[in-house]
Amino acid sequence: MRQREPPTIGVVRLAHSYARSLALLLILPAFVGCLGGEEPAAVAPAAAASAEAAGAKSGEAPVAPKEAYAVDDKRVAYPVAIETTSARPPVTLDLSGEFKPTDCRPFNFGDLEQILQAASYHRRIRDLSGELNVGDVFSYNITLSFTNTDQSWADIDLAYGLGSTIREDTQPTSELRGDIVVSFEGQGYRASEEDMAWIFVGCDFGLMTTAISYTLTATFTFAEGAVPAEAPMLVTVPEGASKMFVRGVAVDASKGVLSHFRVFRPDDTLLCECALGSSEQVAEVALEGPGEYVLIVDHTDNGFVSVALDAPAKEPIRPLASEWVETLVLANEGGAVDKTVELQLERVPLFMYAYVTHIDPAGAGKKTQLSLTNARGEPLRISWGGHLAWYDPLLGGNAWLGFWPGDWEFVTDHHAFAEGQHVGRVTADELRGEIYLITRQYVR
Repeated sequence: MRQREPPTIGVVRLAHSYARSLALLLILPAFVGCLGGEEPAAVAPAAAASAEAAGAKSGEAPVAPKEAYAVDDKRVAYPVAIETTSARPPVTLDLSGEFKPTDCRPFNFGDLEQILQAASYHRRIRDLSGELNVGDVFSYNITLSFTNTDQSWADIDLAYGLGSTIREDTQPTSELRGDIVVSFEGQGYRASEEDMAWIFVGCDFGLMTTAISYTLTATFTFAEGAVPAEAPMLVTVPEGASKMFVRGVAVDASKGVLSHFRVFRPDDTLLCECALGSSEQVAEVALEGPGEYVLIVDHTDNGFVSVALDAPAKEPIRPLASEWVETLVLANEGGAVDKTVELQLERVPLFMYAYVTHIDPAGAGKKTQLSLTNARGEPLRISWGGHLAWYDPLLGGNAWLGFWPGDWEFVTDHHAFAEGQHVGRVTADELRGEIYLITRQYVR
C-alpha cells in the first residue's frame, strides 16, 4: 500500500479635580453642535470575557469569534472580519467508478477513431462548483484506492484544483501490485466563480484483462469567519495596531489547533514564519506599523484559524488572487547533463512544481533530476526516471509517456519557499528537451 503525501486601550488622564471634571461634563452637552469641526473620538467596543462569549464555536461546523474578546487580563483581540458563507455540516462525495480495458491507452489498442472521438476517454473530471460555493472556507480529504494485479494493471492518476491550489499525484503506479492508496489533505477558499473546483482521475496507460474498479471519495468540512490554509489573505493594519493575534477555530474542542503560517510585510518581504501551538490559545505577531500585510497559512490541524488585531480594523480581510508563473530552467539538445542555473522569484511561491517537455518535434530523457535551493533550504526536488515527449497532431497537443518508476521523485518543502535568488541543479543521463519551473504566487 502506498500512502502519499502538511489592546491598546487609550487612557485619558484628567488633570482636574473630580468636582471640576464633573462640572465640565455637565456643561459640555450644551455646546455640542456649536463647537463644530471635530467628531467625537471612536470608542473601542467592549471585550467579551472569552472567544466563546464572542461567538466562537467548535465542532463539525466551526465558527470564528465575531466580537472583541479578552486574550488575558491585559490584552484584547479585535477580530478582523472575512466574508464567508455560514458554517454547515461536512459533506462526503462518492466519485467512484471503473476503467475498462479500452479506456487505458496506449497499451490497450482498439478502434483509434472511436477513441479519438471520445477526447476524454481516459479522464474523469468532476466539476465541484455545485458543491463548493463562493465564500466557502473548507478543509478536504481526497482519497483514491484501487487494486493492480498481474492480469489487470494500470497507471491511474489523481489530481485536483481547489481554490488557488492545484496538485497531482505524479509517481507511476503501473509497476505496483496489490492495494494502492493515494490521498491528499488541505484547505481552501473560493473567492470567486473563477476559482478552481474540480477533481480529476485518469488512466494514462495499462494492460487489462478485466476492468479496474476504483474508489474515490472527497470529504469537505466548512467553517464560518475563519482563515484556511493555502489561501493568501490581505490584512489591512490600521494606525494604532501593533499586534496580530492568530487563534485556533477547532473542530474537536477537546484538542488544540496546531497551525503554521507566514506573515509578509507590505513590501512582500517575510516578517514572520510563525506557529500556533496546540497548547496555545493565540499566537502573537509583532507588527511594524500600519499597512497591507499578507498572511499565508501553510497548514492547520484540527480546524482553522482566525485573525485579530490589538486595535479595531477598518477593513475586512481580502482574499488575494493567485497566478501561475512559468520559468524556463534549461534547454538541452541531447546527451548527458550536469548544469547549475540561477533563477529569481519575485514573490514567495504558494506551490512549486516542474515539468520536462520536448524540443520540437520530439524529446526524451533518462534519470533527469532538478534540485532547487535557496537561502532557506531545498524547496523542490523532482526526478523523472525516464520519459518520451512529442507533439501529437491526432490529439491536437503535447503527448508524454513516463517509465522507469523506481527513479521517480517529487518532494517539496513549503518551509523553504521564498522570494529572491534560487539555484537550480539539473542532472540527466540523457536529455533532449526543456525543463520548466512552475510556481503559483499571490497577486495584490
